Amino acid sequence: MWQRLTCSQPGAAALDLATVKANLRVDEATEDATITALMAAAQRMVEGPTGCGLALKTSTWVLSLDSWPAQIDLEFGPVASITSLTYLDAGGARQTVAGSDYLVDLTCRPARIVPAWGKSWPATREQPGSVLITYVAGAATVPADLTAAMTLLVAHWFANREAVADSGLAPLPIGVEALLGPHRRHAL
Repeated sequence: MWQRLTCSQPGAAALDLATVKANLRVDEATEDATITALMAAAQRMVEGPTGCGLALKTSTWVLSLDSWPAQIDLEFGPVASITSLTYLDAGGARQTVAGSDYLVDLTCRPARIVPAWGKSWPATREQPGSVLITYVAGAATVPADLTAAMTLLVAHWFANREAVADSGLAPLPIGVEALLGPHRRHAL
């Protein structure tokens, strides 16, 4: 499922440069580009299908399916809203499913979409990507433990600017996995 998910509108940066610089005890601006790049790398490591399987900041995602399953599970979240459900009809034209024709359950994990009572999914053209689900995931604020994990990563990478080898250091600070574990939506 993860390889069928793309971000169509990325969210904002999850970390604040001034806060991270204060944590690193860096006052001058000479390291801003390096710190900003490390912040983006830390966010990518935590966020998205290649991270914990969640969106840190509000962003728009598209799930591509080849056909309609009985229930569409949106493993990647937290899901805030559904933007659209579209499909290719038999003639190859992209059609939109009316919002009244499906039900969305955002209270469960993963969020799910099913046909409304008495409705069924429309017939689709049989080809890859026939069904597209566009939705908004993420939140306005990042949980404090995830911010702490990303800040630990930035500090570690800032202090260890080369690959960790036989120096006796762990590749990641021990606290990072402990902070990320409860948020993981899938195994990496």
